[in-house]
Amino acid sequence: MSAEQLHFFTSLDFPGRTTLKVKEVAERLGVTCQHILDLIEENEFPGLDLKGKGSVARLIRIPIECYRDFVLRRLTGPYRASLL
Repeated sequence: MSAEQLHFFTSLDFPGRTTLKVKEVAERLGVTCQHILDLIEENEFPGLDLKGKGSVARLIRIPIECYRDFVLRRLTGPYRASLL
């Protein structure tokens, strides 16, 4: 998918961005980076692994829309009921 195709996934929380770093998501949600990585491993939180061929280190990016969907799925209380 090209950058132009991803353009419509911009965010009010992160203007001009289409993806987020694990650290940004962890800070925004008040959890550790390891917790976000665990959620990705458990398929609870979609992430893109953009590491290069032959690279050992992972380069994870989280699409804005996946971050937004995750937050909406995890809402509790009366606000969640109003969304359903």
